[in-house]
Amino acid sequence: MQLFRVRLTQQSALLTEPTSGVLMGHLAWAYRYLYGAAELTALLDAYRTADAAAASPPLICSAALPQDMLPRPPFNYLTPAQRTALAQTRYADDGRATLLQLERELGRLRHVTWVPRSILAELCEDLSAVALIARLLDAMPQLAPRIAGGPIRPEAQDAAGPARLDGRVRTQPGINRLTGAVQDGILFDTNELVYRPSQELEIWVRIAPDYADDTWLTRWEACFALLDAQGIGARKSAGSGRIRLTANLTAVPATALPAAAQPNAFITLASWTPRATDPAAHVYRLDTRHGRLGGLYGAGEDVWKYPVTELLPGAVGLLPPATPLRPVYGRLLADVHRTRPEIVNFAYAFPIGITLRHEE
Repeated sequence: MQLFRVRLTQQSALLTEPTSGVLMGHLAWAYRYLYGAAELTALLDAYRTADAAAASPPLICSAALPQDMLPRPPFNYLTPAQRTALAQTRYADDGRATLLQLERELGRLRHVTWVPRSILAELCEDLSAVALIARLLDAMPQLAPRIAGGPIRPEAQDAAGPARLDGRVRTQPGINRLTGAVQDGILFDTNELVYRPSQELEIWVRIAPDYADDTWLTRWEACFALLDAQGIGARKSAGSGRIRLTANLTAVPATALPAAAQPNAFITLASWTPRATDPAAHVYRLDTRHGRLGGLYGAGEDVWKYPVTELLPGAVGLLPPATPLRPVYGRLLADVHRTRPEIVNFAYAFPIGITLRHEE
């Protein structure tokens, strides 16, 4: 599959996190609006055919990630011996005080969602929990200045990527629908998601060769452009979820993402649901999403999908011995809605290969 990249900025607060599943759903609806229901049905059939043949689907994408950042593999546990050795390496003094200091730093590290792409490129040939945690602890003042402690210099905050997608609560008064005036005694809260204002986001895209010619690329670019026009997520018709594409679908070399020469594992940049034949998950975080229908189905009577459990971005999968890395894992999930059998979930992993060091 060929590698592409889309860059964008956030123009208004998001009510829906821009996960790979959300983005793929929006792209599917954009394809439906631009080219018709029959064309979308044919495209989804191509996904099903690829799944049945264990081949590459037409297009997959990552979650929207801060520029030059990738999801952090959830290596949070160290054995007592590893903690002692790491504390002795990081601090001059030995003893209980250094272990307590290390525990405080490890607690702060759990709030870091993303890791600089340069760090994963540096470690992808020999990645381990100890090596990654030690490298991230060194980079904490730049990754998460609010969490690392100390004053935040504006120039440092501009240079560093955000520690995570921040949430905020916006309180609004209720409006009387008959008069249009503010209703006394009624307030409600809206949970919003915001990145740093100057933060540019990246969506990594892989496209199968049969769907990467000029005709298809024009179609994919038009779909991404429609996301720019319409926004993403909940209440986009009311101004939430506005984005602006700074660079539409752009071909990039495979070396733009970290990749081990002979991987024995992978890190995914997207949420996914494994098939029975997919590699075993090694380290991961789970989430159960209760998605809502969008597009033309967003205003119906039954707008909720069944709950779906996914492995979140950053999950690490182990490859069987002597097995090459595939460009995609996961599947197109069917039977996710009570009354509409045509509704599907895009639950594909976006893997990048690593060589994982097996530690005792």
